[in-house]
Amino acid sequence: MKKISFDIVTASSLAACVLLAACSGNGDDSPRLPVVQNIVEYAGTSEGCTAFIYYAPGSDNAEELRSRGGFAADDLAQGDALLLSYTSDPADPGYITVTGARGINNMALLQTEPAGLAGWDSEGVYLLSAWRAGQRLNLRLNLTYDSEPRRFAIIVDKTTIDDPWPVAYLFHRRGTETPNFSREYYVSCPLTPLFSRDGIEGLKLRLIDTNTPSALPEERTLTFPK
Repeated sequence: MKKISFDIVTASSLAACVLLAACSGNGDDSPRLPVVQNIVEYAGTSEGCTAFIYYAPGSDNAEELRSRGGFAADDLAQGDALLLSYTSDPADPGYITVTGARGINNMALLQTEPAGLAGWDSEGVYLLSAWRAGQRLNLRLNLTYDSEPRRFAIIVDKTTIDDPWPVAYLFHRRGTETPNFSREYYVSCPLTPLFSRDGIEGLKLRLIDTNTPSALPEERTLTFPK
């Protein structure tokens, strides 16, 4: 299992995106269009427009969002997920105005024998939300900050791969147990390799969650129907 470093999306950076869109700075108090923030897929740029694909939580219906003008996509491959802030003007249907964009952690769905899952529950995560959107599993969570790479992956137990509901584990382990402050992260994992298999009805995800009434870590199992 490879070590990864996270792209960071902080609450302060998201707030900055909203403020930039909401305030003109020239004393104009006219109404502003609301800023929407969603995880979308980058679909490429052509003829002066950049296209993104958005799936509402739990939906398989794709909505294309098109933005006029340039968009810095040098670090994006087609199909990559990102956190996009934008406005939609009813007077310009079919197009959006991008007000901010942040890279998120795009992860592949892994699989291993049960022995390879040893230590998956070493360190919990503070889960804020989890949802399926199209063929993706999206997570928003807080993790203890660490400047060093950590082991973090979504791994399917190979012995369950042919079950109607395969079981995956959210593996999280830092190289040190030193306490530190937390930061907010977004993760997006394509489920197509799994959901394209015959007989699959959905995915179960097991994780250690520290977002509990007792503030003590608890093992949870989340279900995501296909």
